[in-house]
Formats: sequence, structure tokens, C-alpha cells
Amino acid sequence: MSRIPDYCPPGFTQYTVVRGDTIFLIARRLRIDTGLIIANNPHISNPLLIFPGDILCVPITIALPCCTVLRALTPTGNATEIGVVLAQQLPNGEQAVSFLATGLPNPSKFGNFDAYEGFISFPGIGSFSFVLVSTPEMLPTWSRTITLARSILFSGANIQIRTTNTTTYLLPTVVLQGNLCTNVK
Repeated sequence: MSRIPDYCPPGFTQYTVVRGDTIFLIARRLRIDTGLIIANNPHISNPLLIFPGDILCVPITIALPCCTVLRALTPTGNATEIGVVLAQQLPNGEQAVSFLATGLPNPSKFGNFDAYEGFISFPGIGSFSFVLVSTPEMLPTWSRTITLARSILFSGANIQIRTTNTTTYLLPTVVLQGNLCTNVK
């Protein structure tokens, strides 16, 4: 079996293993969860056995804090439709992700939906979503902050704000989208 990946997923880059490396040490040096490396290197059958010269796909690390602007997938004519995500490292070692969107139409405009949710997808690991909270203003702001116990944030993770139905769990409609911390200079 080849010890070189066919490709690395978006947000990942190639890393050549050197003498003394272990997946645990590489993850610690990059300040990311070991599961991200293990899940995105299926060409390494035993993650406890890596050798100098092996090529691994590792997440492109990001300097926290960072912000990502979320853009509408299809313009609705509403120029105020915009979102932002702030990712930051917390003093206790956890990471926090804050979602904020303004100018979104009532979720029912997209069908049988009653709220918006924040969504984050990590290649090889999975995804999670959570309902955003709305303010009562005429132009509501949808927002929420979540904390992550593991260091899994990396450049390129897919971020979305999408519709949801908190009762029936219909297939959501993506309204705003971006990739974590790739549009900052």
C-alpha cells in the first residue's frame, strides 16, 4: 500500500514525516486534534506506525482569532443579507465559534422553516449544527456562540447559515456560506 495520499481534502496540505514524528506529536505541534490527521490519512493503515518519508495530509493551521465573511449563495435582492463567523482560542484551551447574520428574510420564505442554524463541516471528521437565536428588531440578527472542547478548527472548514425546522427537521436550505478563515489577509 502506498504511503503517499492520492490527494488532500480542501483545507489540508501535505506534510512529510521526519525521524521522531508521531501523529500525536504532529497534532500537538499544529495544535489540532489527532483525529483530524488520522481520519484524513486512510492510506496509513496503522496511525501508530508512521515512518520518515511518509506523506500525511494535515490541516492548514489558522491563527486565532480570525473572521470569515459568509456570502449569499444566490442573491435575493436584499443587500443587507450578510453573515460573519468569528473563531477564537479561549484561555482554557477550548475554541469558540460565533455566528452572526443580519438582513435574512423570515426563514419561512424558503418553505416550511422556522429558524436558521449554524453549520460547520470538517472533512473526514463530520459536521455539526445548532439553532441560531433571533433578536426582536425589525431587521433581526441571528446569532449564537458555541465552544469546542477539542482543537478542530482549521482553514477551509465549510461554514454555513441555513434554514431549519426545529420540529420536523426538514432538509435545510443553505443561505450563507464560506470557508473558515480563508478570506482574511
